[in-house]
Amino acid sequence: MTRRFFVDTGAFIALANEADQYHQKAKAFLESPEAVEQWVTTNFILDETYTRIRRKAGPSVAITFGERIRSDRSVKVITIDKSLEEKAWAIFKRYTDHPFSYTDCTSFAVMLEQKITEAFAFDKDFRILGFRLLPSP
Repeated sequence: MTRRFFVDTGAFIALANEADQYHQKAKAFLESPEAVEQWVTTNFILDETYTRIRRKAGPSVAITFGERIRSDRSVKVITIDKSLEEKAWAIFKRYTDHPFSYTDCTSFAVMLEQKITEAFAFDKDFRILGFRLLPSP
């Protein structure tokens, strides 16, 4: 079975933007034995990623990054449908004591549904739901 991990917005941005505070850590992670064959993300994460890269690094960087992700067969993009939105909404309502974004909640819903326990992310909120962060903080 192929080892999979979820990829969050912050990890994508760190890889795409050399000025990002986590850029070197993200690059080093990709060269480590922990890097796996399949990345899982969502259309919501890509929406956030493309927009933030465009604002921070410019449209050409965002487009180049988007084209690379869209053509990479090791990246599985899950579309957030009504069922996943309902699961995300339940998480959003349950964790009112944490500042999760709705997009965070959709990511958590996907990870739970897909039985993914690890996230390539720099957002420590993933640990609140019991997910392991990669690279380890």
